[in-house]
Amino acid sequence: KPLPGALAMLEPEHTRIYLCDEEGWLAAFDLEDRLRPEAAALVEDLRARGIFVHLVSGDDPQVVAALARRLGIPAFAGGVTPEGKLDYLRRRQRGGRRVVMIGDGLNDAPVLAQADASIAMGGGAAAAQHHADVVVMRNSLADVRRVFETAQRAMRLVRQDLAWALVYNAAALP
Repeated sequence: KPLPGALAMLEPEHTRIYLCDEEGWLAAFDLEDRLRPEAAALVEDLRARGIFVHLVSGDDPQVVAALARRLGIPAFAGGVTPEGKLDYLRRRQRGGRRVVMIGDGLNDAPVLAQADASIAMGGGAAAAQHHADVVVMRNSLADVRRVFETAQRAMRLVRQDLAWALVYNAAALP
């Protein structure tokens, strides 16, 4: 038996759940999926680095769409199973893309293992951490930004070292 007004429109970021017994509904709860405070800054930082961001989640498609719009992420999919996430990632890889996966759930483990590089959150599931290349221990998206900064700095140093080795070998060996 529906409660009066129980089907009222929700904000897209909300999920409604119901508590029932044998006689009917007892209560309705509206849950809000909140963004981490640093999520928008991370997305903007990745975009500035030339990284195209996708949001793929097992959460309700309407909730995922609303969150993607708030973050300015044009490519998103909700209601995706772990197998669906893996297929999504593999399609990008077959298209020649290098994929970095960020995840924290048990269902993210297969995708973290398949990604070209993967980052798990320290507060996430142990299976996700086990399959990731990097674990951000403080569970902060700001630390994910530092992972990308460190990786770029390391690649710059590797390229400089290769250039110096090439110059040295070209001058010293003959």
